[in-house]
Amino acid sequence: MFYVCGKRKAIMVTVDGLFQKSFPHMAAVLLGDTIVITFTHNSYNAPRRAAAFLSVLGDIEKAIRKHRRKKRSSFIGIVGLSGTFRIVEEKPLPHRKLCDPRDWESYKRVCEEEGVFAYTPQD
Repeated sequence: MFYVCGKRKAIMVTVDGLFQKSFPHMAAVLLGDTIVITFTHNSYNAPRRAAAFLSVLGDIEKAIRKHRRKKRSSFIGIVGLSGTFRIVEEKPLPHRKLCDPRDWESYKRVCEEEGVFAYTPQD
């Protein structure tokens, strides 16, 4: 999904911030040139996250417009449940190599679509 959203110029919104620790997910963000919005905590209910998201929607839209003018526009933004928004990483790069084996298969498919070598720790 991280790759597909970027290729379709859609914004990926997730409550699971652990994707940042997965090499294949971060590679998909890079290769898809994806903008990802996540939350500081995923333990709160949906209405609280929705209220926080809506309170900073203008800031999110401004950041998206700013980054879409660049050649590589990907970034990871975090919505705080107290009504804050910040970009934690611009043009994020993969930096971890541990994940579920099924994610490696997805990563290899994305690399094949992009025409790049799919490095995996098993290689």
